[in-house]
Amino acid sequence: MQFTVNLMIKLGKYVVLCAMLFVALRCVQAEPIWSARADWPTYHGNRSLSGVARCTVPDKPVRRWRFRANGSIDRAPTIGKYIYFTTDDGIVYAVDLDGKERWSTVARPKDGVREQEYFTGATVLIKDKVVIGGKSGTVYAFDGATGLQAWQYKAGTNVLNSVAACTVSAKQEAALAITWPEGDLHCIDVDSGKKIWVARGAAPSAGSPSVTGAKIVFGDCDCTVQIVSTRNGDKLSAIELSEPKGNDGRTHSREMAGGAAIDVNYGVFVTRTGEVFAINLNTQDILWKNADSDARHNDPFPTPALTRDSVILANLDGIAYSMDRKSGQTDWSFKIDDLHLSSPVVAGDKVIVSGESTIYMLSVKTGETLWSYVLGEKLTEPSVAHGLIVVGTVGGRLVAFGEKK
Repeated sequence: MQFTVNLMIKLGKYVVLCAMLFVALRCVQAEPIWSARADWPTYHGNRSLSGVARCTVPDKPVRRWRFRANGSIDRAPTIGKYIYFTTDDGIVYAVDLDGKERWSTVARPKDGVREQEYFTGATVLIKDKVVIGGKSGTVYAFDGATGLQAWQYKAGTNVLNSVAACTVSAKQEAALAITWPEGDLHCIDVDSGKKIWVARGAAPSAGSPSVTGAKIVFGDCDCTVQIVSTRNGDKLSAIELSEPKGNDGRTHSREMAGGAAIDVNYGVFVTRTGEVFAINLNTQDILWKNADSDARHNDPFPTPALTRDSVILANLDGIAYSMDRKSGQTDWSFKIDDLHLSSPVVAGDKVIVSGESTIYMLSVKTGETLWSYVLGEKLTEPSVAHGLIVVGTVGGRLVAFGEKK
């Protein structure tokens, strides 16, 4: 009898030990791969797409390293534990902050049509996963530490924009994907890859959604700002921007295909006419409109950078603009000898923007060029974290600039 009791005690201890070990392993596996305080976990830097880095960069950066990928790098990288990016041959890469490859994996959709995926948006880091949408309409999640695929989710025809992230509840984080041309917004549990809810679209939308509090905000091709609840996908409001007529008597579309930069309930949107709108998302009032950027023939779909004092924009007309956040008046505009400027990023007192083949650093106060570096190939938008400026090139190079060691 005593032998049986002792055996049961030992077995009980063994079971408890195994359970503790299992929980410990789960905790290690679920370790977040990014920090809100230091990293660049999404397209344009954060969930509100403000484009403001949480670090400063040197006055005269030097090239720290260069990594060569197999395919073209068309989308801006995200930065967390590693630097994550994709290439046009369907490969997802992770390199460390010193430019050494940690893993790479090929994304293959299950639709039976494509052997490999083509990505048209940037990655997003959610908890311990790297999430991205593809042209097949599939959303993928990979383990950020190992590159192993966690799940696939078939959203629709095409996921044209960058997938975003939101908090549905205290215990649930989710990925947000908008399908093209349906305009449906899918909310996907990041742990399981299962649908939480779907908000049916009123019009096509190619912009990446922003998240502020419990609101998801994005513009569509019907000249409307859509605001949706993170909890259940219910439509909270729709703010229509009327379409103006030009001097030629033709109506010009105010569709929005760039992301909206948000600060709580203050949102900034850029339309196809080149106009910039500041909108109070609570009252739905248009606070101001700036039409100084006459870029309507260049399909300007950038995402602006939003600081405490300014709205900063770079358009395909080759001009960078800074507008007063309260009034919308242009504080400065600066012509750059480059006709293909990316969405700008702010790091401290500097604006960083990619051109066709050159990366530029401008003064936040005046817009003058402080530094530039010619890479000779078409560039992605810049990503900034840990004192590094990171860009990809169409030639397959990932290049990092920072302080000289």
